[in-house]
Amino acid sequence: MCDYRMEYWDNENDHSVIRRCPHQFDEQTNSEGETLCFFHFDDKNKDCERFTRLFLELFFSDGDNEFCGFIFPENFKFEELDESVRSIHSRTFFVKSKFYCEAKFQKYKFNEYVSFEGAQFIRRVDFENVFFNGDAYFGDTHFSEDVDFFKASFLKTAHFAHTRFKGNARFSEVSFHGKTYFNKGTLFEKCVRFYGIKVLSGGSIAFIEKNFSNDSKVIFINVSYENRDSITFDGVNLGKTRFLRTDLRWINFHEVYWTNREYGSIRHKKPCMVYDDTFQCGVFQNTLRWIIDKLMSRRSKIKNWIARGLEKLKNNKENYHYEVYRLYTQLRMNYEETGRYFEAGDFYIGEMEMRRKGNFESPAMCDKINLT
Repeated sequence: MCDYRMEYWDNENDHSVIRRCPHQFDEQTNSEGETLCFFHFDDKNKDCERFTRLFLELFFSDGDNEFCGFIFPENFKFEELDESVRSIHSRTFFVKSKFYCEAKFQKYKFNEYVSFEGAQFIRRVDFENVFFNGDAYFGDTHFSEDVDFFKASFLKTAHFAHTRFKGNARFSEVSFHGKTYFNKGTLFEKCVRFYGIKVLSGGSIAFIEKNFSNDSKVIFINVSYENRDSITFDGVNLGKTRFLRTDLRWINFHEVYWTNREYGSIRHKKPCMVYDDTFQCGVFQNTLRWIIDKLMSRRSKIKNWIARGLEKLKNNKENYHYEVYRLYTQLRMNYEETGRYFEAGDFYIGEMEMRRKGNFESPAMCDKINLT
């Protein structure tokens, strides 16, 4: 009998669950003296063909899909499973499983509750175009490399509590129909993109405490939401977060830390500012661009040579002063409405500075938004 035993919290039914492995085939003894079945024995090089066959036998059996604590070998391929597997109509548990393979779930449909709680993904993970029609739980999940939720849809509750993203994370163009929580303990260590996400009527997203590390770059560009207060930042570090083309008037900013304010500190020597401000050209860069543009339009070899020399001095920055001006205006209105006039004053300073710099802005000089 396999010795594997686990206890975890069933979020859907709100009670503790103890599960013991019922499988008895290919038992092996690990270094700790435990006798484990073929599914639970920790070996990334186990027979993948046999693992796939046995996995599918379990998948098509009656009842819930119980894959708790399974060790998925390095060559296992979710993307090559039969089409009938990709639309899942039973509750599915990958609780505390370990994935040595690249877990590619593109275009899968989880029509019922699914839990990856406590799972470990050793390699890249892909949830592109996945439909989570039931509740989805990623609590205590560990993503060692990049994870992609591009164009995924969360129709009900999604929990990311104490989730660790050690690689880049992409939630671009994701649709949130239900409540989504990035709770205390969730941490993005590198770049995370929420580019073009949609929070639809009845949906909400909450970021609680320090979700973003000091080194992570965060993209909230082109975000849209239907209801006021459907996006909340509470105790979050926004020092390297971009918000271009996102309406900031109706977002809940509780205790957040903008650029020029260190996380956890109540003091800042300079006015609080949005990170997008740091990407904008100053008067010097705009003037230099104008000179280079004029010289490059001439046919003179000498002028072209001078222009190429000046090009090396030009900083790779943007000309979106009026777009950042709009962000500051919306933040000032947001903070004034909630009575936080001190920070609203900081945003007014940024508002006027972007307006001043915008006077030197030329539409012909505009760059693409830098998402790096």
